[in-house]
Amino acid sequence: MKKLLVLLSSVMMLNSLNAQVGIGTENPTSTLDIKGSLQVAFKEITTDTTLGADDYYVTYDGTSDATITLPPISTGINNFNGRIYRLKNVTSKKVTVRPSGNNTIRATSTPLTSFVIEPGNYVEIVNNKNTGSTSATWDLSFLGITYSPNVDLYGTTLKIPHFSANISNHNSAKYDSGSGTDTWWIISSTSTKYSISGSEYVKPSKMTIVYEYQGTPFDLTDLHPMFTIGNSSNYPDVFIASFGGFNNVNGKTRLTLTISRIDFIGKDASNISDWQGESFFINALFTRKIR
Repeated sequence: MKKLLVLLSSVMMLNSLNAQVGIGTENPTSTLDIKGSLQVAFKEITTDTTLGADDYYVTYDGTSDATITLPPISTGINNFNGRIYRLKNVTSKKVTVRPSGNNTIRATSTPLTSFVIEPGNYVEIVNNKNTGSTSATWDLSFLGITYSPNVDLYGTTLKIPHFSANISNHNSAKYDSGSGTDTWWIISSTSTKYSISGSEYVKPSKMTIVYEYQGTPFDLTDLHPMFTIGNSSNYPDVFIASFGGFNNVNGKTRLTLTISRIDFIGKDASNISDWQGESFFINALFTRKIR
């Protein structure tokens, strides 16, 4: 034991003379030069916590919003100039980082009394040289944001029924779309027949359809729809879709569309525009910007 203490003492004396410490190397090139891995304190917490001298990397894995309190800063032995805390929120909850007393956090030039670590995010906080009650004592030195696309997308294909179709049978694949919980039912369909003046068509056939989604209802906030009409038959039909709105009813999302079929507009009144066939469909895309 004495030999070990003497050896450590000698190393410390030599290092203090050289002002450089090497671990795994006899020729350090920096104040502290480590040739190898670095192991530091790790803690996982699930509730409100005040950090101390033994904390470094802290992960929050609780089931509710929580607060992490930084230690109070003052002068003397409570001046932690340069102390670093690394904090990660791995939950879907919010974690508030709050300095003690009148201490504050400096993210920009304006001191903050608290800072929220959003779900999935990571921050590094460093104690700076300030010790006064009116100055920011902590610096937010790094903020890591978990990657996610900035647009949420959902797409589906909806079918357009024959104007006289029996849409009450929701086991039929003719008029309802999708499978499992990702299924859309047609719950109402109202048709308006074309109009003829003389030998010319003057108003196209129209159909107002209400589709109902059978899965988890959509969050309708900032939800934007886009529609195109498809035709897998050889009919030269042209369609226009008008968006009638979204609404959530009894735990289901409903989509209302009015579709105009404008084929045969002109002088050929012998043709019939009555939604014959089952080859017409709507390509629907819903988008929402993620904030």
